[in-house]
Amino acid sequence: APWEGLQMVVEGDAGPVAGEQEELWVATPAQNSVCRGLADEVARAGGAVRFAEQVVSATPREGGGWVLTSQKRGETEVETTSVDVLVLSDKLLVLENQYQVLKEQDWGALALPRTLASQPCIVLLAALAAPPPAAPAVLRAQGHPVLAAAYRDSSKPGRGAA
Repeated sequence: APWEGLQMVVEGDAGPVAGEQEELWVATPAQNSVCRGLADEVARAGGAVRFAEQVVSATPREGGGWVLTSQKRGETEVETTSVDVLVLSDKLLVLENQYQVLKEQDWGALALPRTLASQPCIVLLAALAAPPPAAPAVLRAQGHPVLAAAYRDSSKPGRGAA
């Protein structure tokens, strides 16, 4: 859904400055709605959907498709599964890191840029007793050494009152 709301840019100690108002979209009624909708479609079509399971590797299967190695949350035993289609939902699944699923040598014909990069991100969810007065929906902090942006979740469509 379109996310309407005040967007503010703060630059150093200068305070708020004029910033470009970007078109914003958000999943409704919750952030996982897109994934839930896709999983529901897969299940309706007769496919298998599994939760609380981490795929630890994906390798191309001879003749097409993929072989996945996965591990259920909290368990050490791994399981292999053969699938026809692989959907990667996050670039961290292909970048070299502890969550990498698909090694570069297995990218094959995937249209992934070799210069694909990512920035570390820390998310903080804070619950306030009352919303701050005139709080923007989005606050972008230009030039800040740590903070890039802050988002007021209650301003998103389908969320709690602002």
